[in-house]
Amino acid sequence: MFIDNNKIYVLDSGQGSFLESKGLNISENNLWGSGPFIKPGFFTDESHPERLAIISMFDEFCKYANFISIPTYQMSLSVYLEVTKKEKTLENINEYKGLINEITEFTYDNTKKQHPDKEIFLVGSVGCFGASIAKEFSGDYPSQFTKAQFLSEYFKDQLDVYNSGENKANIIGFETIPNFEELKFLLQLDEKSISKPYYVSLSCKDDCELELRDGTKLEEIGKYIKEAHDLGKLNKNLKFIGINCCSFYSSLPNVSELNKYLNDDRLRYRFVVYPNSGEVFNTSDKTWAEPSDIKFSSISNWKSYVKKYIQNNCQVIGGCCRTTPRDLKIIKETITELS
Repeated sequence: MFIDNNKIYVLDSGQGSFLESKGLNISENNLWGSGPFIKPGFFTDESHPERLAIISMFDEFCKYANFISIPTYQMSLSVYLEVTKKEKTLENINEYKGLINEITEFTYDNTKKQHPDKEIFLVGSVGCFGASIAKEFSGDYPSQFTKAQFLSEYFKDQLDVYNSGENKANIIGFETIPNFEELKFLLQLDEKSISKPYYVSLSCKDDCELELRDGTKLEEIGKYIKEAHDLGKLNKNLKFIGINCCSFYSSLPNVSELNKYLNDDRLRYRFVVYPNSGEVFNTSDKTWAEPSDIKFSSISNWKSYVKKYIQNNCQVIGGCCRTTPRDLKIIKETITELS
C-alpha cells in the first residue's frame, strides 16, 4: 500500500446513515451495518434489496472517497455469535472468518474492481470492544475487560482475517476507541500481530474537553505515544492516529491537541479525522436538527475545518455518524481548491 505523503485523501462517510436513508433498519440487531450480510440470499440474489442498497452506498462513496471501509465495524466474533445464537466452536469460528472474507470480497468487487481507474484503499474496519457492550460513548469498561489477555481474545479472530495476506483489506482501522487501556493494548501489538498498515482512531468527548471518552487527557495520550515511539515500542505499520465519532465542533481542537505532541523534529504522525455531523437529536419528536452555528458541518464550516485539519497534519478526512456523501463532496472539493 503506497501512501503519498504529499497528498490528502478522503475517507467515506456514515454507512449506517446512508443505509437508513434507503429504508434499511440497521438497528434491528447488534451487528448494525453488518446485519444485512447475514440475511438469506444476500450474496446470491442480485435483486436482494439490502444488497442493492449497499452497492448504491459504495457507488456514492467511490465518487469522492479514496478510503472505503469494509462494513464490519460491529462484526466482532462475540457479537456475531450473539446475534446468530451460535456456540463458540471451531466450526462456527471458521464460518465467521469466511463471512468476513466474503464481505471483503463483496466490498472489493463493488469498489476497486468496479472503479479500476480510481485510487481506492479498503479499510478493514474493527470496532472498539465498547461497541459490543454499549460503552463506546463512555469508555467505562469493567476492569476485567481492560486486561491484555481479554482484549487479545476479543480482537483476535477479526484481526487474523484482515491481517492475512490473502484478504484484500489494504489497511486495518481500529475505530472509535474510547478507553486508554484499550488504546495502549492496540498500540503495543507487534508486527507479527499486525503486518499490514493500520491506524487507531480515538473517540473523544464532544465539548472540547480534550479528553478521551473515559476522561484520559489527550495530553497524556500524546505523551504516551511519543514516549513509546522514542523507546522503539511502536509497530512500524502504525500509519495514522485518528479522531472519529466526536462532535464536528470538537474534532479540530482534539486533532490540534494531539498534533502538539506527535509532530516535531524527531516524530511525525499524520492523522485521520472523521467527525459526526453535529446534528442534534430532539428526543420529543425523534428528529434531527441542524444547529445554525459552528457546531454543524455546513459547507462553510467544512471548508474552514478541512483547511485547518490539513494545517494540523491530517492526511485522511471523512465523516462518521450522520454524515453523507454530500459531506464527502465538500471535503473533496475543498482539498482540490487548496492543492
